[in-house]
Amino acid sequence: MRALFGVILFGGAIALSASAADTDEAEDKIVEVASTKAVETLGPAVHSVYLKITLQNKRVVPEMLDLLAKRPALLHLRIDLPNSEMIMLELEDEFDKLAQFETLESLEIRDKRDWRAPQIFEQVTTIPNLRELKMSFW
Repeated sequence: MRALFGVILFGGAIALSASAADTDEAEDKIVEVASTKAVETLGPAVHSVYLKITLQNKRVVPEMLDLLAKRPALLHLRIDLPNSEMIMLELEDEFDKLAQFETLESLEIRDKRDWRAPQIFEQVTTIPNLRELKMSFW
C-alpha cells in the first residue's frame, strides 16, 4: 500500500512540474498585437510582444505604444517597420514613446524600409533599462 501511495505522490509531482514548465513556456511566447483591443486583452503573464504595423492599423499605433509602455510585465518587444513611406512618415515621431518603456529589457526592430532614417537610432537610445538590442535591415 505504501509503495502504491508513493507512486501516486511521485506521479503527481511529475505532473505538477510538467504543468509548471508549460506555464513558463507560454509566458515566453511572443504574442502578436495589431490593435488596441489586442493590447488591452493581454494577460499579466505576457512578457513578449510583437507589434505588427500595417496600413490598416497605422492610426492606432501611437495608442498601442502608449498602452504597451504602461505594462509593467513587458520585457521583450519586437517591431517590424514596413517598407511604406505612407505609414512610416506618419509614425516616425511616435517612436519617441520608446523612452516610456521602463521595464523593457530587449528590443528587436526589423527595418524593412528601403531608405534609412537615423532617427530610429536616437529613439532607441532613450529606453532606460534596455539590455539587448537587435536591429536588422532587409
